[in-house]
Amino acid sequence: MLTPRPFWVDRIEALWRSRSIVWLAGARRLGKTVLGRQIPEAQVFNCDLPSVRERLADPELFYGSLAADGRIVLDEVHRADDPSGLLKIGADEHPGIRILATGSATLHASARFRDSLVGRKWPLRLAPVLWRECRDWLGAADLDRRLLHGGFPEQLLAAAPDPQWFEEWAESFFARDVHALFGTRNRTGFLRAASQAFARNGELLDVTSLARDAGVSRPTAVSYLDLLDACQVTVRLPPFHGGGRREMVRRPRLYALDTGLVCHFRGWTGLRPTDRGPLWENLVLDELLTAVPRSALHYWRDAAGHEVDFAVVAGRDRVAAVEAKVSPQAFDARSLRAFRAAYPHGPNLLCCPLVAEPYPKRFAELTVTVCAPLHAGSLIDG
Repeated sequence: MLTPRPFWVDRIEALWRSRSIVWLAGARRLGKTVLGRQIPEAQVFNCDLPSVRERLADPELFYGSLAADGRIVLDEVHRADDPSGLLKIGADEHPGIRILATGSATLHASARFRDSLVGRKWPLRLAPVLWRECRDWLGAADLDRRLLHGGFPEQLLAAAPDPQWFEEWAESFFARDVHALFGTRNRTGFLRAASQAFARNGELLDVTSLARDAGVSRPTAVSYLDLLDACQVTVRLPPFHGGGRREMVRRPRLYALDTGLVCHFRGWTGLRPTDRGPLWENLVLDELLTAVPRSALHYWRDAAGHEVDFAVVAGRDRVAAVEAKVSPQAFDARSLRAFRAAYPHGPNLLCCPLVAEPYPKRFAELTVTVCAPLHAGSLIDG
């Protein structure tokens, strides 16, 4: 039986109300195909199949054969002969049809797409299994399992993380996404750079160090990092800064797509207490990416070493401070005080894994809302 994913189905339905195309992007093996099959009354077309690609080669005839208000899933749509043309004709000539298009790379990332489809589509990034979904998948909120196994459905449900699965995932990612879509030829160098990026999860990005350890030039490392971001297997968070203060202003913080990948490429087969906190940041980031624009997400750090995990621009002169901690008792408010001395306006959130409902907690003069990650978006907006 397929595990229902109502959060994502509801997101797709909501986006369809204003535009006819939803572009469901995300890394390979995250469950895009399975999610597409959970859309009520949708016909699924697998573009990996030659017979399907042949049918899509005549878009006018294809759309004309469908119900005027039908729902379709074009799975792996980048495999079609002219994917952007196919989607554009659907949106312009058959506006009643609702289309879910899936692919492993972002719409603009590949030369396979010759039209940006501005105004016709909504992008939706599929994350690894969210923390809010873990009870449905595991029957319990098992944090260590989610962190160590990661959020790829197959590995989350496995009895133990499978190193060979992660190695095969990396090989498939290179062959079917990086090489096929972008023409990158240096398989060994790219995979070394990718593994170094995953192992540096949560750290300030040092491109020179990464390039040295991967055995590639610095310009090559920069291009590989751009590809990893384009394929949505890494996220580079820029620093938040207001100018005129001793703050980090250039170096991004690098996060890997999945905690299972991080553990695999660090060689971890178990978790120590000090491992949980940094990995928990990934799960909080996944929720934030579903709730706010990526351009609004930053981290903050000053020259004295004070850090806020996530600084979210929430309006003019308003910045939300979001801290990710496994236990609210372990939270030290000194960095938050330094941040609020410079940026006084905005909510203070402390995201923890085992919080049923948000509640306020006072740290001297600061009031912080302790919450689960799923509440962060509404609290930031509020």
